[in-house]
This record gives sequence, C-alpha cells and structure tokens, in this order.
Amino acid sequence: MKLYRILLKPKGIIEKIPSSETIFGALCWGIRIVYSEEELITLLNNFKDSSKKFIPSSAFPLLKFKNNNGCLYCYPNLILPDPSSKEMINLAQRYTPKISNNIDEIQYSKRLIISEYKKFKEIKYLSETLFKRLVNGEKIIKLYEEYLNERLKIIEGILLASEDFDKIENEKLMEKRTLLRNKIDRLSFSTVPSGDVYYEEVVYLNSEILQLYFLLLTDDINFFIPIFRWLSDTGIGGNRTVGKGYYEIEVKEEVNLFQNVDSNIFISLSKYLPEEGEIDWRSENNYYKLLSYQPRVDTMFFKGGEFIKNRITYFSEGSILQAKEKKEYYGKLYPSAEFQGKIIYQSGFTIPVFIKRRENEN
Repeated sequence: MKLYRILLKPKGIIEKIPSSETIFGALCWGIRIVYSEEELITLLNNFKDSSKKFIPSSAFPLLKFKNNNGCLYCYPNLILPDPSSKEMINLAQRYTPKISNNIDEIQYSKRLIISEYKKFKEIKYLSETLFKRLVNGEKIIKLYEEYLNERLKIIEGILLASEDFDKIENEKLMEKRTLLRNKIDRLSFSTVPSGDVYYEEVVYLNSEILQLYFLLLTDDINFFIPIFRWLSDTGIGGNRTVGKGYYEIEVKEEVNLFQNVDSNIFISLSKYLPEEGEIDWRSENNYYKLLSYQPRVDTMFFKGGEFIKNRITYFSEGSILQAKEKKEYYGKLYPSAEFQGKIIYQSGFTIPVFIKRRENEN
C-alpha cells in the first residue's frame, strides 16, 4: 500500500484533535454515504483482504512558517524511559561550573534540572527533525540538554528547534474556550423543560499558522477523494451538528516514512489494539501508555437507543512495541457495539515507524 499525507485546515472550532479511530469512523461513514452501505459492510467483513482497506494515523500539528515559506510537520512524542539518575547527575554537574563550585549550588543545579524535566516530559509532539533523531536511536537526555541550552523550544506542547521557532509568527496558535450550551432531551430532541444549561470546552486553532494532518495507508487514494469532499461539508469528530470539527481537506502528497529496515520495534502513529500474537510481550523494548476510552455512537446518522459503545483500552500514539514480525501495519478491528441490528467496529489499526533498537537505554 502507499502512504499519503492528508491536510486538515480547520474552518472554525473543534472539539479536540481527531485521533485515528475517529478518522477511521468518519471515513467509514463516508463510504456508506458516498458509495453504499453494502460497500462498507463488504469492506469491514473482509477488511484485510479488501483492495479498499485503509489505515489512518491520528492527526498531528502542522506549523506554517512566515510568508508562506514552508511548514513543519510534527509527530507524537515517544513513550521512553526517563534518563537514569546517573545521566541527570552528570547533566547537572556540566552546568554547575557556570554557577559556582559551591556544593550547595551543585545540589540546587540538580534540583533545578529535575524540576525543568517535569515540564519537558509534558511535551505532546516533536518536530519531524527531532522525531527522526529519536527514531535513529538518539537518547532523550540529548534533546533535554539542548532544551536547557535553549537550542530547542516548546510551543503549544510541541518541541522544535529554535531556528524553526523563529520562523513562526509571534501570535497565539491555540486557544481553549468555554461555551454555554443547552441540554437536549434525547427522546424528544428538544431543550429540557427546566432549561438546564452546561459549559463545554472547545479548541480554537489559528489556522493560518497551526493546521493538522494525518497519514493514510491505502492502495486506492482516488476512492477516498469524493469522501474527503463530503467530510469537508459534514465534519469530523463530535458535536458537528453545532458547528465543530469542520475542515478543508486536501490530499497533499505521497510520503515515505523514515524507517529502520533492520528493526521490528515500532512507534505507533495511531491508537492501537494489538491482534493476538503480534507483539513480543517479554521484550524489554516495550514502552507504552494505555488509554481507557468509551466511544460514542455517531448520532448524526443513528437516532434512538443506547449512545455509548463498549469501553476499550488502547495503546497511545508514541508507544514503542516490539513486534514478532515486521508488517506494513498492525492491529485489528474491534466489534465495540451492536446497534439497531448492526455491528459497529472500532479501529485498532496502526501505522508503524520502525525505530533503531535501543541498547542499555539507562
């Protein structure tokens, strides 16, 4: 299959940055509406053998440079072990001479570096250049040292080089807003008699600077082009009926991900549900974060009945796992609910980036 980069330029507020299973669901609805329900059912029932199968990544930030002078693609931060105590102490000692040789100030330097690392750990995304460095085996302590030296900077949870930071307009990129909403009676689809209201947090992206993209693995990109046009009008994600999640969608380019050909250890670019026997769980190369998640049925099309699917535990984007064998993609479809006589599937497929084996990380 070929890998494509799909751009998402927000037209307004969004509920949150779409993850892989949300994008998968939106594309499935697109197949049902643009083509037919039969086409969708045939695909889902024979997914791995279908010529129309598709694997999306989650969406990630895309930063536009000043004067339309290029852009910066971002990837998920890796789930890696923290630097060892020895590495942190050595790092603190390298900075101590800049302060003094006083032992109290050496201890202060250690505490300061440990404190700053807590902030550094909150990074959600890496610029493509930094992501490649970690893929190729560079230790996280090296990036942290560059951050302390101000050669790397953080903006809206994204770690990037200072020279890239300087290419971005000095404006607010993202803003979380709180909106007042009316409660709706799910039986009558009207406001409840008491007129109850509630508050809801939404995200506004400055789309002239901060946009999104996702990767799509497929054999037939032309099959999805009319679906992208339909999704531009109907939106992706929750609360589309109140104007959230609308994007201009563009197939940007075919891409080749940087891969380590001699490794079967991969970074997940999607929320991932392993198929039985895929992962070597005894490996010491596995580093991951688990996300417990209870998805909702899309009520734009389904009306009435239960709205909550079964709870699922995913491996998050950025998780590092050692596969038993190297494959083009990993994961499975999970039957998360039966609704109005139909089985609703949740995607657990992921696009892998194979990473250099890390020996003696600590």
